[in-house]
Amino acid sequence: MTTVAGEIQEKVIFCKLDGERWGDHAKSMGLKKATPGVVLMDPATRKNFVYPEDRAINADNLRAFAQEFLDGKLVANVRSQEVPADNNGPVKVIVGTTFDSIVMNNEHDVLVEFYAPWCGHCKSLTPKYEKLGAKFADRPNIVIAKLDATENDHPADVEGFPTLIFYPAGAKDAPIPYEGDRTVDAMYKFVVKNAKSAAAAAAPKAEAAEEAAAPVKEEL
Repeated sequence: MTTVAGEIQEKVIFCKLDGERWGDHAKSMGLKKATPGVVLMDPATRKNFVYPEDRAINADNLRAFAQEFLDGKLVANVRSQEVPADNNGPVKVIVGTTFDSIVMNNEHDVLVEFYAPWCGHCKSLTPKYEKLGAKFADRPNIVIAKLDATENDHPADVEGFPTLIFYPAGAKDAPIPYEGDRTVDAMYKFVVKNAKSAAAAAAPKAEAAEEAAAPVKEEL
């Protein structure tokens, strides 16, 4: 690695970490527990390219691997849970392999909760988030979704859990972080205000304003 790093250090930065001490971090990048493992990370797209496990690790192969990335010939490895067999609930479940097809669908407005299964705040949000999803059940152009950010690759900038980000229809390159109160009423108004899908735009403005202003009763 030192040999190749010296040759292309202006294009690719080489570094190493302790595979035992930072095993979970390595796993999040798509590596398995076995060492040594090599992965090329693209910070611009937040995508990882795992070096083939069946390929010998030597200077020639590492040089070729790096060049394939620079030439745009590598396919990113997507860490993903299994696609749920039943995904008809009020909150759609997203995994790594379905992020693009669901969230980046330009015909839909999508609010995504990035959560961790062990997060107490995420567990507290769950019943409210389910109620929010139910309020949009008859509006298929607006999707309320969630993704386990500890098990699935995604392009979002997530620094804590839960993180809520809205992806407007036709403006997927300008996602909107949700920083308001985590109540059904507040989240509902936020979605209605920012929805840009054709169906949402076609709704009468008076009706949209009425829906946004309508109070939402919550059970304590």
